[in-house]
Amino acid sequence: MNKISKRPRTTLEQKIMILNHHHKSQNSQAETVNHFKTKYSISTSSFSEWLKDEQNLRSLYNNSNEFLRNSKRKLNFKYDKINKEMDKIVQSALQENQVINEPMLRQHWCKLVSIYGVQDPKRISSFSHGWLTQFKKRNGISKNKKPIELVENDYDLFDSN
Repeated sequence: MNKISKRPRTTLEQKIMILNHHHKSQNSQAETVNHFKTKYSISTSSFSEWLKDEQNLRSLYNNSNEFLRNSKRKLNFKYDKINKEMDKIVQSALQENQVINEPMLRQHWCKLVSIYGVQDPKRISSFSHGWLTQFKKRNGISKNKKPIELVENDYDLFDSN
């Protein structure tokens, strides 16, 4: 029995590359799809959707890190406004060379859930482990990176005043 290999889904970065190629070559949508269909899982209808959503795709690409650019799925967050605020907090802390740790993130999370009216009792006092893992990936936070130190058991709280 022959193993059928599936073509990979496109990442955000690959979508932008294909859109750039399409505009530069001035080919039809069908010609652009045919050019890339042996390398990527792409159809005329999906490419048409990319063109309709091109402004948003480019904005997301320009405002994202390597993790998001290489993601094959459009990321949707349950607490999107909180995520955006948390991203801003982390970026500001990074610019000021401040240590980023779990208690600091938790403190800001608790402030934001009250502002945005989160009702889920499990999320009022803390985020999930899965959220924290994805947040660290999205923001390039690791324990081994300097000046960032994400130490999960460090209980010195970040002074937000």
